[in-house]
Amino acid sequence: MVAVSRSGKSDALKTTKNIFYRLQLSLFVAVMYILPLSASVTPSVTLTSYYSAANGKSSNNLRTSLGTIISTNKGSGSAHKVVIYDNLGYLLKYADTENADGTTLIDIYSPCTFTISGTSITWSSTCSGKNNVGCGLNREHTVPQSWFDKASPMVSDAFHIYAVDAASNGHRSNNHYGECSGGTSYTGGSCNESGKLGASTLAGTYTYNGTTYSTTAYSGSGSVYEPADEYKGDIARGFFYMATRYNSACSGWGEMFGDVNGLTQYTVDLMLKWHRLDPVSEKELIRNEVIYGNTTYNKVGGSYYQGNRNPFIDYPCLVEYIWGDSVGKSVDITKLVSAYDASFSLEGCPCSSSSTTPAITSPTSNVDFGATNTSTAVTKSIHVKGVNLTGNLTLTISGSSFFLINGTSSTTTVTQANALAGKSINIVYTPSTNGSHSATLTISGGGLASPHTITLTGSCSTSYTVTWMADGAPYHSNTAVSGSSPSVPEAPDDCGATRVFRGWTASSSHSGNSAPADMFTTSAPSVTKTTTYYAVYADKGSSGSGTVNTTVSMNSFNATFGNVEDDSNVSYIAAQGSAGTAPAIYSNMIRIYQNGGTLTISANNSKKLTSITIGSSMATSVSYSVDGGSASANQSISANGTYTLDGIEASTVVFTCKGTTSSSRLYLNKLSVTYSGTGSTTTYSNYSLYCSTAPVTATATFMNNGATFATQSGTAGTPITIDDPTPCAGYTFEGWSTHEYATGNTEAAVIDFAGTIPYTNTTYYAVYSKTVSGGSTLTNNYKKITTAGELTSGNYLIVGNSSGYQAMSTTWKDTYYLSPTAVTPESDVITTTDATIVWTITVSGSQVTISNADAGNLYIEQSGSHYNIKLGDNTTDNKFTYSVTDGNWLFRSATYTDRVLEYYSSRSRWAYYTSADAPVYLYKQQSEATGTTYHTTSPDCTCRVTVTVVSDDESQGTVSITAL
Repeated sequence: MVAVSRSGKSDALKTTKNIFYRLQLSLFVAVMYILPLSASVTPSVTLTSYYSAANGKSSNNLRTSLGTIISTNKGSGSAHKVVIYDNLGYLLKYADTENADGTTLIDIYSPCTFTISGTSITWSSTCSGKNNVGCGLNREHTVPQSWFDKASPMVSDAFHIYAVDAASNGHRSNNHYGECSGGTSYTGGSCNESGKLGASTLAGTYTYNGTTYSTTAYSGSGSVYEPADEYKGDIARGFFYMATRYNSACSGWGEMFGDVNGLTQYTVDLMLKWHRLDPVSEKELIRNEVIYGNTTYNKVGGSYYQGNRNPFIDYPCLVEYIWGDSVGKSVDITKLVSAYDASFSLEGCPCSSSSTTPAITSPTSNVDFGATNTSTAVTKSIHVKGVNLTGNLTLTISGSSFFLINGTSSTTTVTQANALAGKSINIVYTPSTNGSHSATLTISGGGLASPHTITLTGSCSTSYTVTWMADGAPYHSNTAVSGSSPSVPEAPDDCGATRVFRGWTASSSHSGNSAPADMFTTSAPSVTKTTTYYAVYADKGSSGSGTVNTTVSMNSFNATFGNVEDDSNVSYIAAQGSAGTAPAIYSNMIRIYQNGGTLTISANNSKKLTSITIGSSMATSVSYSVDGGSASANQSISANGTYTLDGIEASTVVFTCKGTTSSSRLYLNKLSVTYSGTGSTTTYSNYSLYCSTAPVTATATFMNNGATFATQSGTAGTPITIDDPTPCAGYTFEGWSTHEYATGNTEAAVIDFAGTIPYTNTTYYAVYSKTVSGGSTLTNNYKKITTAGELTSGNYLIVGNSSGYQAMSTTWKDTYYLSPTAVTPESDVITTTDATIVWTITVSGSQVTISNADAGNLYIEQSGSHYNIKLGDNTTDNKFTYSVTDGNWLFRSATYTDRVLEYYSSRSRWAYYTSADAPVYLYKQQSEATGTTYHTTSPDCTCRVTVTVVSDDESQGTVSITAL
């Protein structure tokens, strides 16, 4: 199963949506929906016959009649087939994939497309957490299981269960649905969540089909979950189905169900709005057929179907007769337009008076691409949807900065079939200039009486901020206009004994023996967005103060001359072969051929060449001439050797290779030239180290027994010395550690102060040791463990965290669940004497058993569809597999592999469920064995007492008394 990012439903399944919800389009991946449906899906029953028993009914009687019809298996009179919970993966593999292809799954909570392989969907109960969107799938009950106590058949009724992203499912949890302002969404992993969780803002009004409707305020105290607009109607019709299929029981579920024909008034108002503004989609039609058992779409075979239908997908207008504008009116099924009909439109409710004139029932007249402060293209998608079309549509954009088809065209054709199916067309906004832009999208053809036009608007910010960083801090900031070159601030002083400023780069981190490719020293490149530049530094040479290394570009040797970076000292360095033989450049080496290949090094002004060092190989000999004078005797140079000439008082030196064979050549893999003259002596070399991060400053804070002992600030890597603190009696000071609550008999290994200023602000804690002769003095001390390697047989606390840490105890919540006991960690340590929360974990390979000394083994007992916690002597169902991710432990039953041990926060109990409600942490009992033990505090040294003081005027405060 692989997740990839997507935008809405793809291709034919990106189906009809209402113009009202297009107002909530997001900036970068926004979708504008157009109304009606295609007729490409055919129901496997004659709908007027299937629902004939409901003719003439109204209001709650109609709901009761429909409930009777859909409670049977394909109208046979027998109860609808129940697909057991564990087999839902076979059914949803086709119900929730594009075109029922069984491969590409559509998620209603995240813009992810999951690729399904195998005969069933693989569920990923361990795939939770806000940074894991797209990593796996859960079964999402849009009506949470806890509302009906996991009873059958509701617990596996596919009309309200979807395969959804695991992380998004955990975010929604069992919160009510609603609409919220702002809210939070999970971002991270391979995609981003499209729903959001936040405070309810439903109360208000909306306009539909020319009528204004009021909505009811949410009366609950918690947050509500708002799914993406394109799936709100899907969820609403699932709620109407559940209130109809289970009409005799749903009013007792509480939460969003009540006495308004099975729902609360808040739910009716919310779901009516979602149902009206988000019509039935082709995806829903296919889903309806898969669940019913239409073999054209349900390809799994066997008994993996329910054999019943959702009447509000078949005839969406039935909703109005039970909860909407037609309450009290008798329905005539033969006069309703089915959602499977190409002429269906919600505006046609409740009768079949829909127009046969071709039309585009979409877009609003304006699509705003929003403001952007970059020149990066902004893309939005439009679902081109038509009604009763008689031919293809032509889309044309007129105006600047807007394009169709991925930003390369102004005109495209949408075929009649694609228009009916909701073809997704990209509109790309690429600002050609700064400022505001507009264009017109015209939709014509298809038999339309007149073209349909949409205004496209966008804007591009004109100014940007350029920040200049030096020595790890902002050095300068200025505002630049697109296309300008802001002035470079004055270079900072040398920031350390071994570095010198060289220029600026956009690379926040750079190192190596060459300058960054984008480095500049005078004016910045033209900027088109907010930009940060970093100062570039190079190491000084090894010869001491006043010497600087600078890189000589090897490419400069291809020409007759080439400048080094600082040409105030060197006029040119050149290499030239004779007899048509040119020197060759190899990475950091220059190769000069035999028979007269030459290397010339020249100084200018009053500088003089005083020494030259050449590393070489393979040359049999080399000669040199000074200022055009006679050459010295030939000098032999051994392979890979070094040849040094000292004291050359000359402005020009020419080296000539005197090879005698065709293989003779001179390799220059290091070139170092020293000059003398006015001013200081400076050595330039071709192996400097460049970096765009200057030495940083940091503070080391040293803590002793809860109080600051000393602080040292300075350049990272600077040696420092800290006095040793005076330990308490019986203890020996060992050193400093970054572990605040370290204790045990192996903690000497964590002493990690290196004697220098660290590279980030760091706090160290004094480490003490003492000798313990027998006994176990820390039996009530439990330390958090976060890796599989730390899990060994021993005593543990099993802890959940939801608005406070809760340890699992042996006290019964009732006969099926265990009670929690509140505990308070001090950092990663818990201290307790409560034996009822101490569990012995015995590790055996990849499995563990969990037991309590007084209560016996922890195991699972299956009772019908329930899985209960039990304690006793059971040795069959008491084994667990375990895994840990980022410190979160998962204990799964080895017998019932879909059952997970967890703390269920909303019911305040420990139980077995199918997915994690909250992380489970492990705290391992610590003990001091005979030998040397180590601590980052001296437990016997200090005693802190807090006293509450109350004065006569009833004011109060606290006084801390430290006894030593």
